[in-house]
Amino acid sequence: MLRVEHVECVHPSANDVWLEQVSIGLNYLDVTQRNGAVPIPLPSGLGLEGAGRVAAVGAAVRDIVVGDRVAYVLGPDRKLCGARLSPAGRLIKLPDPVGFDDASALLFKGLTAQYLSRAGESCCSTVRAAPWDRSLPLGRATSAEL
Repeated sequence: MLRVEHVECVHPSANDVWLEQVSIGLNYLDVTQRNGAVPIPLPSGLGLEGAGRVAAVGAAVRDIVVGDRVAYVLGPDRKLCGARLSPAGRLIKLPDPVGFDDASALLFKGLTAQYLSRAGESCCSTVRAAPWDRSLPLGRATSAEL
C-alpha cells in the first residue's frame, strides 16, 4: 500500500541539502523490491536515483550551493518525491550538457556496469576487463519527470 505524505521544506542540518527533485529514475531493482522478489524492510520509501536543484544547504556544506544541478544514487533513504533532504556527500554535480532525465535514468546503470566489470577485484566480478577495453552496457533506462 502506498501512502502520500505532505511535508514542509525544512532547513537542512549541517551536512544536508534540501533538494527539489526534477526527475526520478525507475529501474529493475525498484520493481523487484516492490513486488517482493527482493525483500526490503517495510515500511519503506521508493526509489534509488533522482536529480534536481539544490534549494537550501546546511551550514557545513562547502562544495554545493543553492541552485546547483545535482543527482544521486543509492542514498541512505529512498524518496521518490517532489522535494527531500539529502546528505550533501551523496550528491553528484551535473555538468551543463547532462540533463535531469539523463542523470536520473543512467546513474544506477553506470554503477551496475562498473560493478560487473571490476576485473578480479571481488568475488562477484563477471567480466575480465583489461585497461582500455571498451564496453557497451545494454538495457532500457526510464525516468519520470516530476
